[in-house]
Amino acid sequence: MINGTRYLMMASAAFMAVIGLALTFAPQEILHRFDSHASTWEQTVAQLCGALYCGFALMNWMAKVPRSVASTVDRS
Repeated sequence: MINGTRYLMMASAAFMAVIGLALTFAPQEILHRFDSHASTWEQTVAQLCGALYCGFALMNWMAKVPRSVASTVDRS
């Protein structure tokens, strides 16, 4: 994997993790920041989107591992 791509995936994972954790644990504050009345339904959707972002962040973080390390882990 090209080093530039690896750093891009690391940055993307960090960015999505920050947004995902914020939406998961503080949806009302985030929605209030965008002048929303933050009904229960909107908070639930925001939390689900936060979980989705955390999942994609984890996938990006795990995908950045070099193949030589991944093949070593698969053998054990």
